[in-house]
Amino acid sequence: MRDYRFAIVLSFVACASRPPPQAPVTAHGLRTADSFQSISDANARSAALFLEASRVFTHPRCINCHPNGDTPGQGTPDRPHDPPVTRGADDRGVVGMRCT
Repeated sequence: MRDYRFAIVLSFVACASRPPPQAPVTAHGLRTADSFQSISDANARSAALFLEASRVFTHPRCINCHPNGDTPGQGTPDRPHDPPVTRGADDRGVVGMRCT
């Protein structure tokens, strides 16, 4: 189910340049936007920025609530949410179980 995400990330890894060892990072371990300025090729810089952002998009905590299907996961082993939850017509759950 998540194989396509792995393939996307791998394709960007192949295109993106490696950060310099002294690249500034945020408190969460992400590189700062300034650390990408040294990449002169716009396509390579775009790929590197997307690769850095993908570290957030593919984090288990994000994937649990924003799954590929209609039912969110719970916990890092990606088990089904308990109590059972479905997406609902407006992507905020069904009546009586609204997600804020």
